[in-house]
Amino acid sequence: MLTLDELNDNDEVFQIGGLTFVVEKGLMKKISPVKVDYKVKFSERGFAITFGNA
Repeated sequence: MLTLDELNDNDEVFQIGGLTFVVEKGLMKKISPVKVDYKVKFSERGFAITFGNA
């Protein structure tokens, strides 16, 4: 599990496809839509996160 901060009362927690996401309340309104994708390219693997209409 990747953890960048401790949970607090200002966080929203939700699950999608078996993954748990924690986002500061109100932040989703500012950055939506959010796309989290897992990419595999040759020897590189990892998550790609895009915000808004990027």
